[in-house]
Amino acid sequence: MTSTAESGPVRDRQAAQTGPCGSFAGLKPGARLRVRPAIPRSAEDHEYRIQQVNPDCALIQKLSSDPPLAISASAVAQVDSSPDHSASTVILNGRVQWVTTTEQWAVFPEQPPSDSEFGLDKLANPDDPQVIHCMNQLRKRGYSPWWVPKDAAHEFLAQGSEIIYDKDGRYFRARDRHSEWILVGKRAGANFLP
Repeated sequence: MTSTAESGPVRDRQAAQTGPCGSFAGLKPGARLRVRPAIPRSAEDHEYRIQQVNPDCALIQKLSSDPPLAISASAVAQVDSSPDHSASTVILNGRVQWVTTTEQWAVFPEQPPSDSEFGLDKLANPDDPQVIHCMNQLRKRGYSPWWVPKDAAHEFLAQGSEIIYDKDGRYFRARDRHSEWILVGKRAGANFLP
């Protein structure tokens, strides 16, 4: 993706395309909504239901068992209201992001790089005490985390692993003389993305 305007299909060029003032005009509780950009990218196809909406904020929820996610009007670049009964699309100035360490979705102000389907990274040392602590916390939650070569990540993701995103919304990346590595994990008995 090269920009927020290109992050998803625009269904109707005449649809509401507003900035922060009045971003949620026309959206009503119970309506279906997609949010873009999203990391992991597969989440751009998720549909949410609007629980509450006012001019300053919208509370959305994917499943009734999920905690609601608040999106402030200032985080919205554009709202493409659907002319029919299909889902409207909210395009953010930042991104909606899965955070593995909290097992929740969050809104972050930074745009994901257009050339990365994994989102933003941070350079990490696998032997760093904070990284080790994070991995141990994930193990307590039922994850099996491990480092894989970045160029082989798709193979592991296809087998049910997921990229581990820290509380800052960034995935862990390490480097050595031969390869780049990313931290992935697999939850016992669960599919990726609740």
